[in-house]
Amino acid sequence: MDFQKAKQLDRWIGLPVCLLLSAAEIFRKIFGLRAPVKNPPLKRILFIGLSEMGSNVLAHGAIEKIKNDYPRAEIFFLVFDENKEAVALLGNIKSENILTIRHANLWTLFTGTLRFLKKTRRSSMDAVIDMELFSRYSSALAYMSGAKVRVGFHGYSIRGLNRGILLTHRVQFNPYKHISRNFMALARALTADPSDQPLVKEGWEEPVNGLPGPFLAADQGVSILRKLKHENPAITDQSRLVVINPDCATRLPLRRWPAEKYGLLAERLLQLPDLFVVAVGIGPNEAGPAVKHERYINLIGKTTLRELLDLFSIAKVLVSHDSGAVHLASVTGIAIVVMFGPETPFLYGPLNENKTVLSKDIFCSPCFSPFNNRTSVCGNNVCMKQISVDEVFRAVESRLDER
Repeated sequence: MDFQKAKQLDRWIGLPVCLLLSAAEIFRKIFGLRAPVKNPPLKRILFIGLSEMGSNVLAHGAIEKIKNDYPRAEIFFLVFDENKEAVALLGNIKSENILTIRHANLWTLFTGTLRFLKKTRRSSMDAVIDMELFSRYSSALAYMSGAKVRVGFHGYSIRGLNRGILLTHRVQFNPYKHISRNFMALARALTADPSDQPLVKEGWEEPVNGLPGPFLAADQGVSILRKLKHENPAITDQSRLVVINPDCATRLPLRRWPAEKYGLLAERLLQLPDLFVVAVGIGPNEAGPAVKHERYINLIGKTTLRELLDLFSIAKVLVSHDSGAVHLASVTGIAIVVMFGPETPFLYGPLNENKTVLSKDIFCSPCFSPFNNRTSVCGNNVCMKQISVDEVFRAVESRLDER
């Protein structure tokens, strides 16, 4: 489903649904039909992370904390169908415990929601941790799942973020902390006093295992190398590879570095000896930069997520604007050169150390925020356009010199 259409549905349908369910919750409390939550035993815990592949990577530390705190509990994860493979590849959730909802259109979303609710209510979930940023749909799912403990982000005094009173443990989203720490706050809220608002009132050290992996290429990279050799027989296992991710089919076009600049960067990089440039991403193959060179390989629309991970594992550098591919790459050993504009790297930057972050100090940047549902009136992303091919090339060259 189109991203803008999904946001409109969440607003015009999600808001009245949340208000209706909130009225039902008030009725239950008034008439004593809802017992207070007092640290019930948690044997089945569900994470909701529907739409963001990158966020599911950044939630690894929070998931590991729950697994350590509740070693006997079964951990489940709900995700939109197209992101299931990404969750499965991370390896911290059993494949049979990854639940999915298709959302190609309104009908598949509706029927998928009914199937999910039927399954969770039959399975008796004890707790739900909603990682979505103020989504009314996910809040309603958490409530209707039947779980007695429901943790998620709450807007408190911030207007426009109302999604009812469906959560038992309401965590204040902190825009001054990295998103991974916000996810960790959700995990820590499970043991907090829900009446001590806003949650959570504690500090902690960053987890050592904030990222999964490091992932190594399957079969030592033989399969992905074979795929590359099929495209260009000149490639060997000693070839230096730089991967570019133009992300032509992104649902947030304002985050994108111009496609023509990716093309110019590829042409500059291909002047270096014995270096191959590989373009990746979703969308039609012809959507990539129009680069004509014997060492340029266009794999846009031709890789699975597993193959993408394998490619990142054998390549030297990834160049991309802010996207899910960046966070997927962060669990491998590849160096990352990433560009930010409408969103801030202080909140959404990759967690690996082997990275170079490029951004411009434009007054209106960042304009995307969890508090505006990643909506902007901007039609001219100067914050991205001002990042020059030359500075990206120098950043890549510097990373190549280290390797």
